[in-house]
Amino acid sequence: MKNKLVSIIVPIYNCEKYIEECINSILNQTYKSIEIILINDGSTDSTLEKCRRLKLLHPNIILINQTNKGVSKTRNIGIEKATGKYIMFVDSDDTLEKECVEEVLKHTSNTQLCICKLKKHYNGIDNSANKKLEESTIKLRKNNFFKAYCQKTINGPVCKLYDRKIVKENNIKFIENLSLGEDLLFNLEYIKHINSIVILEKELYNYRLGNSNSLGQKYYPNMLWIQNKLMEKILEVFANVDEEILLAETLKYITTPLSNELRNSNINIIKRYFNMRKLAKSEYFQIEIKKRKSILKKWDYFLLKNKLYILYLIRRRVYKYE
Repeated sequence: MKNKLVSIIVPIYNCEKYIEECINSILNQTYKSIEIILINDGSTDSTLEKCRRLKLLHPNIILINQTNKGVSKTRNIGIEKATGKYIMFVDSDDTLEKECVEEVLKHTSNTQLCICKLKKHYNGIDNSANKKLEESTIKLRKNNFFKAYCQKTINGPVCKLYDRKIVKENNIKFIENLSLGEDLLFNLEYIKHINSIVILEKELYNYRLGNSNSLGQKYYPNMLWIQNKLMEKILEVFANVDEEILLAETLKYITTPLSNELRNSNINIIKRYFNMRKLAKSEYFQIEIKKRKSILKKWDYFLLKNKLYILYLIRRRVYKYE
């Protein structure tokens, strides 16, 4: 572990309120062999000025200033600039516990991906709050990676220590024209090339909630394409998992584009409904639903097959489906 450089990549956009707290939490790590790659992605507030001030004081800070390119492109630039043996990503409004890097590094001898737990905070971060500090760890072999996926452990890029060599040799990047699901796709591609995951039970990452609009209520014009990409990658990476389990898990990637059409605020509700019906009638949707006949409840299959998605949604909510 000693002297292995860790590159911590922080994509930043209009985060003047939290950026100093974030950077200071990285500077104050108990493990000191760290380079901090700050990438200002076209901020229009005082974020850049604060980053420049901290860079003057700390030689291990690398500051990149660019026009707005989006978070995926920004993270990819960070990967290109990184020189450490390991890579971590930190969001610019979050913080690390002071022992975070040291703790995840302890497990690098027997895994290629170490994940710590995160603690969710609504707006404020109270570092004196009670945190889970268990010493226990969970080690997953390749045939059990699906368990981590189902528990949403591998969804995002934060809380994770990646081996930079694996990322670089396999040309693993964030897909830059995706605005949803790019984090999960990055991680799915990464775990294709590793044999074990260690999950550390300690809450070492402070994740701030409440500072942005819910992505779940946003309309995505390319939602069908996004969900197809996710489903294809899941079927590829978890080809060893029982087919019926995979069909059940990927049902949401078939139905989410239908819900998405109902969120299109640019058109009235009647047009939204007809767009949703048109998608439900498509050959693609009907083929995918037929594949899942054996794993669907009888009424659910009937409603989806007959394009009655609104009733399916109501039924799912009444019976508290996933």
